[in-house]
Amino acid sequence: MPYNAFMENKSLMLIHSKIDASRWAKQWMYDTLPFNDYYKLAMFPAYQVEKLTGHTCKLDTINKISVYKNINNQHIAQVASFTKILKHKHKNVPERVTIATYYAEDERIFLINHLDAVGRTHANDYSIYPDKVRHLYEKYFTDEIVTEKDGKEYPLAYCPHFHFNTAFQTEYLGGQEKSNAISINQLIKYLKDLKNCKDEFAPILNNSLGMPFLTYLKQENKYKYNSLMGQMVAEIKNLYSNSRKHDLVNFMLELESIIKYKQATTNIENIIFDLKIMNRIIERYPNNYDLIAIFSNCLMKSINNKTKANELEVY
Repeated sequence: MPYNAFMENKSLMLIHSKIDASRWAKQWMYDTLPFNDYYKLAMFPAYQVEKLTGHTCKLDTINKISVYKNINNQHIAQVASFTKILKHKHKNVPERVTIATYYAEDERIFLINHLDAVGRTHANDYSIYPDKVRHLYEKYFTDEIVTEKDGKEYPLAYCPHFHFNTAFQTEYLGGQEKSNAISINQLIKYLKDLKNCKDEFAPILNNSLGMPFLTYLKQENKYKYNSLMGQMVAEIKNLYSNSRKHDLVNFMLELESIIKYKQATTNIENIIFDLKIMNRIIERYPNNYDLIAIFSNCLMKSINNKTKANELEVY
């Protein structure tokens, strides 16, 4: 077997070994990739090669996994982990919906990004960043600042929130799941400021903050944001059209109408639009974890820029 084919096979075998796991990337090692912005891995053109399903018994969650191979023969796995039933066998199991994107390389797995659509508020740490960008994190990654009894202040990001991993954060925060979080609402605020900024020397237009959105703004001809949300709305509407879930079908019809008349034209405008749709879904059905997982997975596929419209599937 040629070396490249052998390495590819090892990556696939590694992914297969993780399908029932709750955490894929090693947390106790400061293992990093040789570049900082991990999101770039997910933006290479890719095609889906496998769909897998796993079950984490301890947490009683379902893992729905889509495996992609990009033009560099690298494997990316997007994993939708969500609570399948509301009444847990284990009362201490936290309710959560997480969409995680992993890169598999030989015997290592790296966490690229993840969306916590249902879960806990996240405490951020901006002390690691240089002065020239720290104020951007403080402005856009913070929903609230809380003060503990010892007087120490903690900036919080509300859920739902995104984590965009970087080598820098992994090294200085001490693990792959320690990256700072930005909530959907704060991300919308950031994207609006990004879109409206006219000063080409402004820090916001010269620092990605480890997120792909500056690339979507500056390289619109190369990276076209491919929203899958509209097609997923139609898919869910058709799936339940003959069922008794009339409220859900009517809500999908409402979203379909909103999407039909949307005014968004640029990458950033379309991303903002999708984030607002995601907020509507979570606000309307906060306890429907299956539905939240489906649309969260769809949103992250759109942001990762590797799934074409004709490859759309429920998970």
